[in-house]
Amino acid sequence: MQKAIDLAREGDCPAAWRVVWPMAKAGDRDAFTLLAEGLAGFDMNPSGQPAEGLEWHRTYRFLVMRGYNPQSNLLGSDFLAILNSTLVEQPAGEQVADCLKDRSGIRECVALAEQFGFVPAHADFVVEVNAHRNDPNEPRCEAGGIVEEIEQ
Repeated sequence: MQKAIDLAREGDCPAAWRVVWPMAKAGDRDAFTLLAEGLAGFDMNPSGQPAEGLEWHRTYRFLVMRGYNPQSNLLGSDFLAILNSTLVEQPAGEQVADCLKDRSGIRECVALAEQFGFVPAHADFVVEVNAHRNDPNEPRCEAGGIVEEIEQ
């Protein structure tokens, strides 16, 4: 994981992606955390996924749900605030937020989010991203950014 952080810090997000994406496809929670923070912090958007709007939020929710970290502002309290807002259908968003707050188990919370349609199934998302992974120079991003916070 440190190698991916170093590559992202240098602005080489395509190389960082090549390190992290195989781990995320295998379900590695830390890989999802890094991808979610990379998406929000320095626009390391997965190939084929929209860079803004509601579809961007779908990608963000997918990555955060699988890499949820209550100690991270970005992936903890800020994400809970999104789930409790009008950005997601209520009261379903509140139920997913409560699940995460109760730390009932990430798998149960992800299943609940999938049931409500907040996030796609893991296999479906992997197919979407892999179908658009044709450009070896993707994803592009800015050096620095949130990477400094990830290391702490």
